[in-house]
Amino acid sequence: MTATDVPSIADLAAGFEASGWSMASDLGDRPRVEWQSTENLLGDPRFQRGLGRKSHHLIRRIAQNFQWCLFGIIICTDNGDGTFMVIDGQHRAIAATLHGSVRSVPVFVTDAETLHEQARAFLDINRHRVKLNALQIHKARRTAGDPDAAAIARICDETGITIPGNVVSWSNIKPLHALCIGTLYNVRRMYGDDVLRRSLKVCAAAWPDSAGDIIAVVVGATASAINEGDTDDTDIVAILRTRTGDEWKERARAQARADGTTMAKALHSFLVQACAPKAKGRKQ
Repeated sequence: MTATDVPSIADLAAGFEASGWSMASDLGDRPRVEWQSTENLLGDPRFQRGLGRKSHHLIRRIAQNFQWCLFGIIICTDNGDGTFMVIDGQHRAIAATLHGSVRSVPVFVTDAETLHEQARAFLDINRHRVKLNALQIHKARRTAGDPDAAAIARICDETGITIPGNVVSWSNIKPLHALCIGTLYNVRRMYGDDVLRRSLKVCAAAWPDSAGDIIAVVVGATASAINEGDTDDTDIVAILRTRTGDEWKERARAQARADGTTMAKALHSFLVQACAPKAKGRKQ
């Protein structure tokens, strides 16, 4: 896809039927964009997020990998005394301050003078933000040339598995669709490419024509069973075929409750035990 093939924002907007919408009539004062020294920025703990361990990791990552093209603009309010209250972008502002080469940052200045108005702006900005889901992140990582995403995409192509670009309803899931992208990353990280490839081949062979069976608990349990090396892939296929993915999930949930373990471990144990007699017969 070239730049000329990419739809304009106007084209995307034209796809919405907004004639019945009730649009905001009061847009407020138009904000201004300017560069401000990081020394002029304030963060009010009365409504801002706390700076716990997760925040520390995020700030460190931003500072260590600082790039202007990834920074984004800081949303602030003007306090009228030369300082600006950060409404959105506190982690980035702190990371910029810690970076020795950054002296000022781009700020988007809005009007919100009182604490109540500032807190309301913080709430609205974060509440109305659409968070990326795992499938969207994987799609973006592929487009960005991320090697892990590329490896998973290649393995899926080799095994006939399709990863949708976004979450789809169960009624629209097609055979060989897998939504459990997080599990695929985890399996590859723990066991490597070959185990992930074999696991997806097993699932594809077990349910080539039915939809919604390739789910996280099944893929995870299959991968751990294959990784142990005492099971045969064809045996696992035959066992998985006896139930749907949801039925295996419910069986794993019941067993996990009884054993006090996770569903993936419970299903893994069942697969290994079910394959054991066949494996023993072949050795003889």
